[in-house]
Amino acid sequence: MPSRYAYTRSLVLVTALLASVLSNVVLIISLPFWGRFSDRFGRRASMMIGTGAPVLLFPLLVNTVGQSFWSLFLPATLILVLMGATLAVTPAVFAELFPTRIRTVGVAVPYAVAVAIFGGTAPYLQSWSNAAFGPSAFTIYVIALLIISTVVAWKLPETKGKDLTQ
Repeated sequence: MPSRYAYTRSLVLVTALLASVLSNVVLIISLPFWGRFSDRFGRRASMMIGTGAPVLLFPLLVNTVGQSFWSLFLPATLILVLMGATLAVTPAVFAELFPTRIRTVGVAVPYAVAVAIFGGTAPYLQSWSNAAFGPSAFTIYVIALLIISTVVAWKLPETKGKDLTQ
């Protein structure tokens, strides 16, 4: 993200990097609060907030980024804190979805494949889609993935309070 905004918005790279690092620090601070939220209201509610709210806000916030620290820090922090609702509970949800005897493989294989496909190709897809279709193309891709994630979160069984010894 920092290099993209440094390049596309003429933001000084050090400023973009600082805004990115500090917004991630705020995300890390928010994670225990989202964990507590999910313990009280459920994993599904937390995951739907973490994927659904950014769908609504991402198109608006991506256009507010300008050439200053605050114009990147504030939108990035808001999106990251909201996505923290999902990030805080994902390990628990994964563990609660699989019985003990297959939990390690059940979590590791799908997670590794998803990270390789989506995370590993994201920088390339961002560069390619920006060059081929313009900067809004990657935003549409991210929103589509967030919508799919929200539907999946909605369809997941609620796992709050599930006995993990089985």
